[in-house]
Amino acid sequence: MVVFADQNIPYLREALDGKVDVRIAGKNEFSKENLIKNNVKALFIRSTVKVFRELVEGTPVEFIATATSGTDHIDTEYLDSISLSYFSAPGSNANSVAEFVIFSILKWNLLTEYDLSQNKIGIIGFGNIGKLVAQYSYLMGFKVLVNDPPLEKEGYVYPDYVTRASLDKIFESCDVITNHVPLTYTGEFPTFHLINEVLLSKIKQDSLFIHTSRGGVVAEEALTSLLEENRIHLSIDVWEHEPIFNSYLAKNALLALPHLSGYSYDGKLKGALTCLNHFKNHFGIDPETSFIEKLIEDNRRVKLNFQAPISIFKLLRSRRFFETDVHSFLEFVDMQDDEKEKAFLELRRNYPKRRETLYCDFL
Repeated sequence: MVVFADQNIPYLREALDGKVDVRIAGKNEFSKENLIKNNVKALFIRSTVKVFRELVEGTPVEFIATATSGTDHIDTEYLDSISLSYFSAPGSNANSVAEFVIFSILKWNLLTEYDLSQNKIGIIGFGNIGKLVAQYSYLMGFKVLVNDPPLEKEGYVYPDYVTRASLDKIFESCDVITNHVPLTYTGEFPTFHLINEVLLSKIKQDSLFIHTSRGGVVAEEALTSLLEENRIHLSIDVWEHEPIFNSYLAKNALLALPHLSGYSYDGKLKGALTCLNHFKNHFGIDPETSFIEKLIEDNRRVKLNFQAPISIFKLLRSRRFFETDVHSFLEFVDMQDDEKEKAFLELRRNYPKRRETLYCDFL
């Protein structure tokens, strides 16, 4: 069996050695012609590979696993219609993204010198990432407001340390706002441009807006206006037209990254492990994953005193190197679009190993 694997997913070839023919592929190698020519049965991808009808129709592909939590790069409706199995890795990079959110908050706090215990954080989306952000924020003293209508419709009961709030309430009253929803265009709760000019106009002066979900969730033009008016501080990791990005936002943000907040080494390992488990369940082929599990277990994360935020900031700065990543990103913001796209992807492709840092024994 031939398998195509995205070059940014670690250890797939090693885990499946001697069991299937794993061929490591770059973004442009995932073409319909190559899938047919090589009789490819399975795809392991990340968000840069777009899986639509044009890619897989008429090919031998029967299994797709994305090592990401989101699936907006996959036409799930079409795959469902042809009964083509697809899987994702929800939660694999949750702590990685949560660490970027906490680092953003602490860097903003160094500038504003607010008393965090007197601040409110609004979390839009209470999935794997939102829950971790809520826990860390609560331990730092924030009052935590949450908005997640789809979750509420399922009858979910929020924990005692968070308060349900409308989007209007969050934007009118919170000092920090962060969004962690999938990008969807249809259904009862579409999220495309969920955060629009009307909502953003309600945001408090000097508040921090953190954008790490998917680019299309926020209307970027409205963010640009707020920065031009010096209304907010912005920490941004995702872009509406990735890998093309808004240079003005990048240059004027507190922190700006090319979709790297979830790119910790641990997040990649957990994403690979999840995909391999899906592969095992689908094909009945047992990969060797013990060495990946050991790599995850061997990372020495630090249990921190969340009442001493400066210690968290220093440790994240020394282990995750977010500011170094920002500097690397800003080196190509003034390039032409084709060069920006190439540099954006190259920075992600060659991202160094960064280990996750935070954990807490919560509840």
